[in-house]
Amino acid sequence: MRCARFRYTPRVEVSVEETICASIVRPNQALRLRALKETKDRQGTPRVTGEEWLVDKVGPYYAARIVLRWASGCGVHLVANLSLT
Repeated sequence: MRCARFRYTPRVEVSVEETICASIVRPNQALRLRALKETKDRQGTPRVTGEEWLVDKVGPYYAARIVLRWASGCGVHLVANLSLT
């Protein structure tokens, strides 16, 4: 995963606590996420602790601190006359 960077200049009364990198979702890819605590995801869907879900919307995805990026991967094109082995 690449880290999508942008320039941020903090003011005097602001301090940088941590740097968060976006997970970039490309076409035919998805992120597998898991909730570490009860929360709502970016679309407002309530998630319980341990619940896993997929994000397949193309573009950057900034996960909250209570969401763990479990895995990412590409899709597989299935054809009727070919096997996966």
